[in-house]
Formats: sequence, C-alpha cells, structure tokens
Amino acid sequence: GGGGSGGSSAATGLTAVALMNGVQLGNGAALICFAPTAFSVGGTVSGQTGPVSLGLSATNPSSNQSLVIAQAASSFVFPTLLPQGANWAINVTSAPPGQLCSASAASGASINADVSNVVVSCTTVVVDVNPPSLPSATFGNAYSQTLTASSANGAVGPYSYTVSAGVLPSGTALSPAGVISGTPNAANIFNFSIQATSSNGFAGQRAYTVNVLRASQTITNMAASP
Repeated sequence: GGGGSGGSSAATGLTAVALMNGVQLGNGAALICFAPTAFSVGGTVSGQTGPVSLGLSATNPSSNQSLVIAQAASSFVFPTLLPQGANWAINVTSAPPGQLCSASAASGASINADVSNVVVSCTTVVVDVNPPSLPSATFGNAYSQTLTASSANGAVGPYSYTVSAGVLPSGTALSPAGVISGTPNAANIFNFSIQATSSNGFAGQRAYTVNVLRASQTITNMAASP
C-alpha cells in the first residue's frame, strides 16, 4: 500500500489590537490592569533637639526599614510602602543626646490603609543635684557632706558622681556615691561643679562654693605684765 500522506498544519496569525485609553477599538473590550495594593506608614514628631532614628519592622511578609527624622521636621513617612495585610511596629532606635523619645500608636495588624497617626514625642531629661549649697568647712576639722540626685522625667538611679569642673577643698575627696569627705588642709574659697550620671546615661550638674575657714584660736592663762 502506498504511504500515508504527511499531516500539515497552517500557522495561525496574530492580529494586532489597537487600544485607546485601555479600550480595544472596534469591539469596546477593556484592558484592566491591577497593581498590588500597598500602604504608607508615618505620623508626627515633636520636641526633638536633634535627629531621631526610627525603625519599622513588618511581618507577613517580613521586612525592615529605617528612617532618620531631622531636628526641624514635624512629620515623617517611611520610604517603602507595606503590602496589604502586613503586620507592623515602629521603635525609636536613637534619640538626641540628653533626650528620651517615644512612639505611640506605633503598631498595627493587617494593614489595609495608609497610616498617618503615629506620634513620636521627645523630651529633655532633667537630673537635679542637691543640696542647693554646701556649708563652709574649717581648716583641720573633719568635713562630710552627702549629695543626692533625682529626676522626674526619665533618668533612673543609682547615680554616680564626679567633679566636672574646678577643684574640691584640699584634703577632701568625692566618692562615686556622692559623699564629699576629708579634712581640709588649706584655708581658701573653693569653687567646683558636681555631675551626677544616672544608670541609663542622663546627667545633671550643680556648681558649689565651699569656704574653708581657719579655726578660731582661744588664748588662755594670759597674765598681765607687771
């Protein structure tokens, strides 16, 4: 028998489609494109005396990004959008020297809209050193005074104490716990400043003046000359 004839196929041609504003000319079919939905995260900032650094961590999917807020800024937005459904949290990674910064409304789950209500606020931590003044000392007599420190807005004890300027009365010394003690061996006026540093790194200082007086002398058994 004769061999069967080979099969053949004709190539199907592609027809160009003309579009105008996403609509196919001729039959009105529409071309619709969907972009992945993503949202921004930001808020306001106040009180900073220098740059503030923030971190934004997210899950679902996992990501991390950082942002430095300038001293003059009053608002911020992280540069990379988060995809819909992400869980997120903001933390302060560094604050200006001498300040504490905190963030409120700083986390969320399953993001589905732009976030603009995060509030970052900074405050300057004040450390008070007491007493306000120190009493005079007497040459050759033992002297002891205890300093204390406290803070109402963020510094945490215990505190360590150092002489930040000037010199203590000669013959005395300052302990790390804030006690000035010793026996003055020079009569003079001594000016110095004491700095107290908290366990979490905040400091305050106070200037003092201590007058070291000569001891009064009492003369006894003095007889009149004949």
